[in-house]
Parts: sequence; C-alpha cells; structure tokens
Amino acid sequence: KQTRRRMLGWGGGALVMLSVGAVLPLVWPAQPLFTDVVASAKGQRREVMLPDGSKILLNTDSEVAIAYYADRRDIQFVRGEALFSVLPDVNRPFTVRSGELDVRVVGTQFSVRQERSQTSVVVREGVVEVFPSTSTGLTGVRLSAGYTVAASATAIGNPQQVAVESVLAWQRGRLVFQDNALSEVVRELNRYMAQPIQVQDKALGRMRVSGTVSVENPDAILDILPKIAPVSVVRVPERGVFLLPLGG
Repeated sequence: KQTRRRMLGWGGGALVMLSVGAVLPLVWPAQPLFTDVVASAKGQRREVMLPDGSKILLNTDSEVAIAYYADRRDIQFVRGEALFSVLPDVNRPFTVRSGELDVRVVGTQFSVRQERSQTSVVVREGVVEVFPSTSTGLTGVRLSAGYTVAASATAIGNPQQVAVESVLAWQRGRLVFQDNALSEVVRELNRYMAQPIQVQDKALGRMRVSGTVSVENPDAILDILPKIAPVSVVRVPERGVFLLPLGG
C-alpha cells in the first residue's frame, strides 16, 4: 500500500505539472513580416524601396539586411555606406545597427557609413539617436539636421556641424573634396576604383586637394591631377596606379 501511495503521489504530481503547463501561454520569438538582404557592387549605387515606402540608397560596395516586424523596423548594416529616407511611424521605430551601435529614428533622412571599426552618421533631416546596442557604459547622443558624429564600440564622439550636401554628394553621383589631403582623396576614390591608387610618398599624401569627381568616372582625376599639381601618374598592369612626386 505504501508503494501504491507513492506511485499515486507521483502520478498526481505529474498531473498537476501538466495542468499548470497547459495554462501557461506559449511565448514564441516574434517573426519578421518582411526580410531581405541587399547589396551594391563596387562603383554602383542602388536604391531599395522598403514595404512602408521608406527608401535606402546604397553607395558603392555596401550591404544591409532588412527585417520588418509588427512593432519595429530593423536594419543590420553589414558594410559600406547608405542614405536612409524614413517615413514616420511612431508605432514602429526604425533602427540601424552598425557594429556595436544603434541609430534610431521615427522619420527622417540620414546616412550611415561603416569603415573599419568606426561608424559615422550624418543627419540631413529630422533627429536621430546614436547609442550603444549593448551595455557598455557609453552615453548616447542626439543628432539634429546638419550634424554628424563618429562612433565606435568604445567611444562616441561629440556631434559636429558638417556640410551635409557635400558629404552626401555621392547620392547625386559626385564626390566633393574641399581642402582634403591627397591621401584622404585617394582612400575615398579607391572605394570606386577597379584598380587601387597608391600614394607612397608621405609628403605628397599631405598635399591639399579640392575639386569634384564623378563617381561614374573616378579615373578622370588621374588625368586632371598632373595638370593642377606636381604629380606624375604611373600605371602598372595588375598592380594598380601609383602617384609619385613630379620628377620622382
């Protein structure tokens, strides 16, 4: 009898556990309503229309992963640079995650650029918030139109005013340089070039350059530079293009 009571006790316990489990709600992870992964080739700009009418314009060699949920719109930034034109929806915030950082908006126009371990954000319209996606102790910042900030997983810089239309000129097919070091110009051009440009002379790399270049024909700068600066252009098949001091 004692054995039977124990068995009944276990059986009753099992029944209780099953009945409790039966009334607990099953919680499943939220499933996205829409997903996609879009990318642009080197030298290409690609516009993507999202289900809510928002738009993404990808710059050269860029990639994003899109996931739309009932209560939010998430973009995972993989690489490159993109301009986001976001339609307002207070019930579904729009968040771009780049590395360890989140950029969150309701409706605005802004760009995100990921380069190495750093992310830069430029706001053309509206207001965005930039903050760490994990608990790192960093304090987030709010950016309004005409401001930019550079951030990484370990630091978020101070917002700075910026010439937005010059920075975002790539969306119109132009690259605008205003008193930039030649090394900076070359680094930007190499994002579009089939063959990389190399500046091996440090003094030459510090030379200041201003001008506008078409992203459809970035090679044109190689024909212009020798006419406006003491630079010679040497093309080496399968190795790239080298900029040398004139007479070097």
